Amino acid sequence: MTMLEVNFSKELPKELEKILIEESRKTVQLLLQQETPWACKDWLTLKDAQAYLGISWQTLNQWRQQGLRVSEMSPRNIFVHKEELNRFLREFER
Repeated sequence: MTMLEVNFSKELPKELEKILIEESRKTVQLLLQQETPWACKDWLTLKDAQAYLGISWQTLNQWRQQGLRVSEMSPRNIFVHKEELNRFLREFER
């Protein structure tokens, strides 16, 4: 494997910094949307979360209103962490 080493000066131009942040965000979005089984992912799309728990869209939306925390990258890119789903379910088991 080839390793790429990059050394930036302390005065990284703001424009380059913005480009790096945006490209990193795009890469994360693409990785999260890859066609891998939800059982292997820590972060799930809302659709994957429905399949993971066997619940309806309405139930998932109700849970969000009741405090289920999600990460909303855009209106179409909303993710929930499996640990958050499990925490939420444990909280309401009592």
